Amino acid sequence: MDDNQTNRKVLQHYLRSWRLKSECVSSGSEALHALRQAATEGKPFDLVITDLRMPEMDGLMLTRAIRADPDIPRPKVILATSAARHLSDAEVREYGLDECLIKPLKQSQLYNGLIHVLTGQQPIRSVEGEALLSTTEQAAPPKHLRVLVAEDNSINQKVALQQLRRLGYTADVVANGLEVLATLEQIPYDVILMDCHMPEMDGYEATRRIRQGEREKRLPPLRIVAMTANAMEGDREKCLAAGMNDYITKPVRVQELEAVLEHSAPVRLPLPSLPEMPRSYATVNLNSLERLRELRTPGQPDPVAEIIGLFIEQTLPYLQSLEAACEEKNAEGLRETAHTLKGSCGNLGAEQMAAWCTELELMARQGTLSSAKRLVAQLQQEFVAVKKILQAERTR
Repeated sequence: MDDNQTNRKVLQHYLRSWRLKSECVSSGSEALHALRQAATEGKPFDLVITDLRMPEMDGLMLTRAIRADPDIPRPKVILATSAARHLSDAEVREYGLDECLIKPLKQSQLYNGLIHVLTGQQPIRSVEGEALLSTTEQAAPPKHLRVLVAEDNSINQKVALQQLRRLGYTADVVANGLEVLATLEQIPYDVILMDCHMPEMDGYEATRRIRQGEREKRLPPLRIVAMTANAMEGDREKCLAAGMNDYITKPVRVQELEAVLEHSAPVRLPLPSLPEMPRSYATVNLNSLERLRELRTPGQPDPVAEIIGLFIEQTLPYLQSLEAACEEKNAEGLRETAHTLKGSCGNLGAEQMAAWCTELELMARQGTLSSAKRLVAQLQQEFVAVKKILQAERTR
């Protein structure tokens, strides 16, 4: 259950694609009513998927109410939360949660969560780095750094992802320099762990191409850390000459990896005037739309068209609400609306809009609204571009 209608639609399509019977509601009180009604009819629900952030009754309050109600047979509970609100093991035990997932939910991530909760099997980890961490695993809290691992050896890929997970990072994986360049066209990473020796295009050439593109487009430099199995004299100089920022040898030790990533945090610059605003994120990450297209079922309405239509219909009122909250200096209203819109943008791949919603949410929490009006104006401008792309993708 989720108070965001777009998120509910996405979740329904995921469950429907696996032929699972489900019922979606928009609040904690509706969920309790549905659970009690199903139990009365002798058809109790086996699983509850709830968002943490909901008005009136949040996901933790709902879980506690479910566990305390003798009329509701004990269902499994999966809580969806943002990376910014990481639950401790103590909180998971206190509220009786069976699993926590980080939003926006990907289909494979949710599938792994269902398998883990309903069967007790450990989640599957994909080569792309999309790993579901059990709440009982000893992992560091999530860290906000976009990491790309460029490595052609599948065993080295898995080792790198496991090390990053232990340090609290998630990452994507590609196998050569050509894939690095293609991926950077879609996703703005903060750091690349670049193997030097890869087929088709090695790490040196990929780095030179990246630096050339940054100079031509006047982009801020991406941090690139070389990874090489060689430790010969002159290797470090060769990496630096190609444009890499740092150098670690394989097999990579966790302590060395942690040290180079600690120096890779993105620098936040003051916002320039609107016409000069640099674009750090994709307007629309088309990979998100491809994940939605995987939900299509022959003979059924197109979920992509339905979800895009719903997003376009809902976003303008949200933007108007944000504008009104700025005028009224209503920090709580600004925070709630930004949070809701951020979830919708995440599901549709509107990455720049989602990033600015996150900034608005943080501003509202801190009570510093001096730049909020400008961010809302940027959101309105970005929505024009997002809407144009989504309308074109709607019929594909």
